[in-house]
Amino acid sequence: MITIISSIIIFLLVILIHEFGHFIVAKRNGVSVLEFSIGMGPKLFQRESNGTLYSLRVIPVGGYCQLEGEDEENDSPNSLNNQSPLVRLKVILAGAIMNFLLAFILLILLMSVSRVSTEVSGVLEDSPAYSSGIQTGDKIVSINGKNINDGEELLKNIKESQGDLDIGVIRDSQSKNIKVTPRLENNVRKIGVNFQEEYDIKNFSLIKGFKKGVITFLNLTGMLYKFLGMLITGQLGLGGVSGPVGVVKEIGNAAKTGVANLIFLLAYININLGVFNLLPIPALDGGRAIFILIEMIFGKKISQEKEGYIHMVGLILLLALIAVVTIKDVIKLF
Repeated sequence: MITIISSIIIFLLVILIHEFGHFIVAKRNGVSVLEFSIGMGPKLFQRESNGTLYSLRVIPVGGYCQLEGEDEENDSPNSLNNQSPLVRLKVILAGAIMNFLLAFILLILLMSVSRVSTEVSGVLEDSPAYSSGIQTGDKIVSINGKNINDGEELLKNIKESQGDLDIGVIRDSQSKNIKVTPRLENNVRKIGVNFQEEYDIKNFSLIKGFKKGVITFLNLTGMLYKFLGMLITGQLGLGGVSGPVGVVKEIGNAAKTGVANLIFLLAYININLGVFNLLPIPALDGGRAIFILIEMIFGKKISQEKEGYIHMVGLILLLALIAVVTIKDVIKLF
């Protein structure tokens, strides 16, 4: 049940914030919004205000923003197709930008209450820690006889150390000392361990959160583009791609491990959607943006009918890809 509820909330938030981006930029630029819907399927409730129909629908997953003149020619001066290329580009890109913005804010808030603990969450193979016998779950309590209570202090001591380290750990309620020789990597002394991240409102620091949030946001975004590059060049197959079923499974796992992990996953999915939507593929926002950029460069607009056919082909290919990935995810469940 927790997986279902968490998945509904996350899918609803991710898609609604995307559609809200299109909505708010369209409204601010005088583009007519025919309907803004929360959910899909038959209507439960609707209300019209300032020319826009606001509706609540039966299936609480996603939603949409219907713009006048988005997919067809329209004579109205307020329709999207009659706006300048710059206005159309802003409206098209606003959805992905809102996903990035939400992810950025969530990561800043999350990192503002985060603290690196001294509990080892992972040990890299062939690392000094691995060779010395440090294990996942060990809690490091001292370095060279100096008591350590904070993960950032621990990392600082390792970087600034000279020679071998006498590391005191607690494992299965028993204390033991382990000798480790750090390895120099990019002029930084490391022992090859990852530490558990803890979240507590008592640790709140917006300055620290902003700095760590920016770094985490850039790292996640860069990692996704690197992953896409590996897919395009054939270094990775579709086995590493997850569809809706795979995402629901990950949401369920995160929900069981705590709210913080669920918030982190929400930020990560928003970045995923933002990156994916900006790909220059017909039917995606990135594909639509390419047509607008071509118009801006060459000064000639491609007919909406021809562009519509191209987007239709792109949509069919995307649906086929989603179907293949979903079947793969379902097979993995058994």
